[in-house]
Amino acid sequence: MARQGTSVKKAAELLGVTPKWVRARITDASITPKRSGSGRNTRYALTEAEIETLRGLAARPETGVRGDTLARIDTLEAQRANLLARLAWERATARAQMESLVAERARVDALMAELATQRSRVEQLKALSVVDRVLGRHKDI
Repeated sequence: MARQGTSVKKAAELLGVTPKWVRARITDASITPKRSGSGRNTRYALTEAEIETLRGLAARPETGVRGDTLARIDTLEAQRANLLARLAWERATARAQMESLVAERARVDALMAELATQRSRVEQLKALSVVDRVLGRHKDI
């Protein structure tokens, strides 16, 4: 049965890299060529698309990661930055709302104190007799 595709050795020659580098890209799943044979006689048959993928990876020797993986990482980093910015915005909003609630609570407490004062004044006025009112003692309360 004839193999279709390019061998690892031939692909390495075409790309100007070592066969070990090509096998490493197979191991890290950058490409997944078809296998033929079994055991020690296993051979890989690389398609033209896989060779193009390797060519792109070989152009970036600093990375062994597939190009679409790098794009995904860039996308995830951008999403992370957006989420962090949104989190900062939400925290600032929550902080402003908390400050507003504290101010409203202080206002409510002041109104409650004034209400208590007014209630005690009303109770004192109710306790006055008619004589006290005629004598003008209600003005002191």
